[in-house]
Amino acid sequence: MDLGKLRIGLLIRALTVGGAERQLVNVAVELQRLGHVVHVLVFYRAGTSLEATLASAGVPLVDLRKRGRWDLPAFLLRLRRVVRTMDLDAVYSFLPTANVLAATVWGGAKRPAVVWGVRGTDAFRASNDWLGGALVIAERRFARRPAAIIANSTSAITSCERRGWPTGTMYLVPNGLDPEAFCFQPQRRDALRAGWGVACAQRLIGVAGRLDPVKGLEVLLNALPSLGPEAAAVRLLVAGEGSSKYEAALRKQAQALGLGERVVWLGRVDDMAGFYSAIDILCLPSLSEGCSNVVAEALACGTPVVATRVGDNHLLVPDASWLVEAGNSTDLARVLSRVLGSGGGTDREVLRHGILQRLALSGMAKSTAAILQAAARSVHSLAST
Repeated sequence: MDLGKLRIGLLIRALTVGGAERQLVNVAVELQRLGHVVHVLVFYRAGTSLEATLASAGVPLVDLRKRGRWDLPAFLLRLRRVVRTMDLDAVYSFLPTANVLAATVWGGAKRPAVVWGVRGTDAFRASNDWLGGALVIAERRFARRPAAIIANSTSAITSCERRGWPTGTMYLVPNGLDPEAFCFQPQRRDALRAGWGVACAQRLIGVAGRLDPVKGLEVLLNALPSLGPEAAAVRLLVAGEGSSKYEAALRKQAQALGLGERVVWLGRVDDMAGFYSAIDILCLPSLSEGCSNVVAEALACGTPVVATRVGDNHLLVPDASWLVEAGNSTDLARVLSRVLGSGGGTDREVLRHGILQRLALSGMAKSTAAILQAAARSVHSLAST
């Protein structure tokens, strides 16, 4: 076995539009550029632009054809058979469901090496869904099975350590940014703002991500009426999807606050570079984060970011005065008002250059490859003894 160039399987539930999913695609493409043989294995096809990105890069997408939540025994047999046929050296899983299944099928085996991907700290919060809670417990119990655990933020590593996960197999690999995919696009800015019916004098605050209580959108809605004299000229654009029940509750809150048409619900947005270019500020009011993709992507497009002081946001946001306390709508309104009034105060190219230096895509891929190679060597050594 050539342990310099690996046969790698990246395992995830589905390539829906999300931060972890975008990072998986980035990793897959870059690992292939480094000369490794890469396959992406999904439980379900999602039909998103992320799948198209893999196809254009020539990275094979393997549909494991899971038929639903309870299709487990037959699915696990298919998963084991597919990996055996591919003769993989390493399986790199993303998010709790894939992590638990990978550890169940191969944890402690001689081959392939199992490497977990931990993205942020959301996996550790309480879940109203019994299956989500069960996955959190299972991850904690199986945490000694993978040969390595890759976390994308210092806050994720701290959370894992507090829950008794082994420290000796944990590695920090921050997210990587594709400089070609995220840059300021003035033509898209003009076109999108015209399509949204935005007047020249109006300022746009954008928020992007799944509609979930942990993202703190209720706090942002409460902050909008308190922006001061410029409040009437500010619109909020919400890019993201979630449960219909939760979205309805957010819309009801916006109406009760008298925000009316000042909040635009865009749903899923595929052209995120255009979105970041069109808004004046990205706001991330999250109650919990890891290494936020949307913060990094917005900065790469030269857009100022106002974010909560959670996770690794303090390492990404270049101006500490743009950070606010999580859950504090008064603090959020104060900072948003100041940044809106100053126009951000920083040149777009300065913001872009700083974040691209910090989150180089090539560096992320090389660090990931080194960890996968070490994991493969460790299980190969066990198999040889």
